[in-house]
Amino acid sequence: MTPVARIRKEYQDRPESHTFEWYLNWHMDHGFVFSTPSFFIMGFAVDSDLVRKVEPMAAFRAKGDCWYIAAMAGDMVAAWSILPWKLPLLAWHRDRDGGKDLQIWPIEKIERLTKGGKT
Repeated sequence: MTPVARIRKEYQDRPESHTFEWYLNWHMDHGFVFSTPSFFIMGFAVDSDLVRKVEPMAAFRAKGDCWYIAAMAGDMVAAWSILPWKLPLLAWHRDRDGGKDLQIWPIEKIERLTKGGKT
């Protein structure tokens, strides 16, 4: 299964407020979408302080200090190397115990971990 097919299936299996296509279009208008045979990633810039208090789309800022990754599948190292520009932080939600747990990490830590380095 291709990375984009995995994400599409995940959205179908665990419905969000909107369809995968709606989110895909929103990210193409306000954030970024990269889809290759080896990875799929979509996200947008947010204010890291604000995203701790409100839903990620409400924290959207064209010049935020953090990338919020809405969906990602496949080769992480390749995906991180293609982010539109360097921001100090990376955020995502991790499904945990039936809820969503916000994670915000320094981008350097993510890069080290995904390239086999130590924290």
